[in-house]
Amino acid sequence: MPGIQIQQPARVSCPLVLMRLYVIIIAVCSLFPLAACNQREGFGLPAQDAPPSVEVIGKGQSGKDESYFAASESAGQPATLSNMSSEPSVQSRSANSQVTAPDMSAVPPAVSADKQKIIRTGDLSLKTADVNTSKIFIDTLLFKLGGYYESENLHSDDRFIFYDLRVRVPLIHFDTLLAGLEGSGNEITSKNIRAQDVTEEFVDIETRINTKREYLSRFRELLVRAKTVKDILEIEQQIRVLQEEIENREGRLNYLKDQVNFSTLQPEPEDSFGEEVKKSLAAGWTSLVNLLLWLISVWHLLLLLIAGGTVLLIWIRRRTPGSVSRLRKK
Repeated sequence: MPGIQIQQPARVSCPLVLMRLYVIIIAVCSLFPLAACNQREGFGLPAQDAPPSVEVIGKGQSGKDESYFAASESAGQPATLSNMSSEPSVQSRSANSQVTAPDMSAVPPAVSADKQKIIRTGDLSLKTADVNTSKIFIDTLLFKLGGYYESENLHSDDRFIFYDLRVRVPLIHFDTLLAGLEGSGNEITSKNIRAQDVTEEFVDIETRINTKREYLSRFRELLVRAKTVKDILEIEQQIRVLQEEIENREGRLNYLKDQVNFSTLQPEPEDSFGEEVKKSLAAGWTSLVNLLLWLISVWHLLLLLIAGGTVLLIWIRRRTPGSVSRLRKK
């Protein structure tokens, strides 16, 4: 029968309770010498403030995945000897025998809309009666919105003319640019607008850069306190590696900032069908005029050709039998 079931917890004998309490006390006492030893490591720095040793980080550099950043960067905080130590804590040991609620404070908050990083790009094809007029209109609109041309190509032949443009405008004016082009009175033949959310990558790179900078600061402090040549060389090597990694990630971050702050659009104004018909007629007339001009330029050759053809025709008529008999009858 369905209902509320109440279960009574099993009784625990007193010897078992004493045994567990005894084990916990022993574990706590055994950790005190370890804490005292950790305070004497790291060139005299306290355990919670000492950065990871050069030997540990040198091993972490053998692979592409930065193992010595794994513990700290996943939580968004710099790693220390305390949180990188493989020795389990008292809380982790006692937590195995208890059921605790999940820590909701560790869940990262949702990114607000104003902090989202969106890259917007698009392609737009226009048919216009006058390509040059449309180009001037785009120039004016782009100047008002604070944008610029990233590339500008003109293609022209006897049949049509079209521009291949690539423009960059601030993100806040991207929709204004689209509305201006769509409301210019030209025919929109194709339109493709895209948006890419790079918020996660952006935040991840920023977090890693900040973490590496904190490591770099700690290594510089260790470099001042280093006593032996070996320690100095190893610390300088780690500083150089960290600086290169920071520069690489800053380059990627700056690229994302540029793509987010300035959206990209490729409008392609081209001639309409009526304009193409007009240009085809004009091209035909131009070809006819060119032919006449060519004939005029070779008039002397034409005269020689006409004279030679006339002489050849007379000679052929005289050689034919019918033409000779007609001449005798006359």
